Amino acid sequence: ISMVEGSNNAETLGLDPSIFNVTTDAIGQYNNIIGLNTDGSIRLYANRTDGEGNTLEISTLGDQIITSIKITYLAGNNTVEGETSGLITFGNAEGIALQLADIQSTTKEYTDLNVESFTIKNTTTGTKSGQIWISEIQITFIGESTGTPVDPVDPVDPIEGQFHETFETSTVAGSYTDGSFTGVNGVEWTFVHARNEDGFLIDGKGILLRRANEPSSLSATFANGVGEFSFEYRKAYTGASERTYSVDVTNNGETVTHVLPGFGTGGADDTIHTFELDLNLTGEVVIKVYATGADGNQQAVFDNFKWTEKA
Repeated sequence: ISMVEGSNNAETLGLDPSIFNVTTDAIGQYNNIIGLNTDGSIRLYANRTDGEGNTLEISTLGDQIITSIKITYLAGNNTVEGETSGLITFGNAEGIALQLADIQSTTKEYTDLNVESFTIKNTTTGTKSGQIWISEIQITFIGESTGTPVDPVDPVDPIEGQFHETFETSTVAGSYTDGSFTGVNGVEWTFVHARNEDGFLIDGKGILLRRANEPSSLSATFANGVGEFSFEYRKAYTGASERTYSVDVTNNGETVTHVLPGFGTGGADDTIHTFELDLNLTGEVVIKVYATGADGNQQAVFDNFKWTEKA
């Protein structure tokens, strides 16, 4: 789940949109916006080239005054001591710099506040794009609906009818192999020359594909049609070869190919990309993700496949 730039994302975080306004920005060459992990925790991306990572802003819409905030941070992802950092700002005051110890596996509480807004920014620079993960933000305010701390990061209810494959029960191993397994909602997944994520996480377990000349692929058969469809992907390892992948969608004997934009040139890159389709196809649908282009290594990890059925 991702926030929407330019919109009030209060409901996404479980906040009352008549009281709070929650915004995200889009950063970096891939316009990464703040997202939510499967457990409901908030994910702020870094832009390690200049430190201008995601900024989460929460503000009140009426006469409410925020008096205290309690933030619980998780371990995050790709964090590095001395590089991963953040900045929290209350109202118009000068921001407070946050080092790794302040934003990793800890809880921070700020009291005696008198503000209408605050921001949390990922200011990471250096060798890795460290992500800041927040599991809980408790906000106490006075004014309308006063007296009850607000927790905007309770796990979000899934979209009605949406299925989510996280590969937590997949049979893929720690070395390249072929195989298959039955996943969420009885969907049959088949992988060719694939392995587990090998530490290149998106959100827990994933499927890592490797070469066009093997050929590496991941396919799934959806028996009850597909309405909306999406997945996330990222570069694995540090080889400079451009990652080139395509997605075939087959329905009623017709195959349509969608080409992912090339990515992953240069060195280490933990940018998470999202691929989305509005298919609205009935009957059996087979979707295949596979490596294309030149021979040789171009490893990428795929995870968080989401879809709705189409009767």
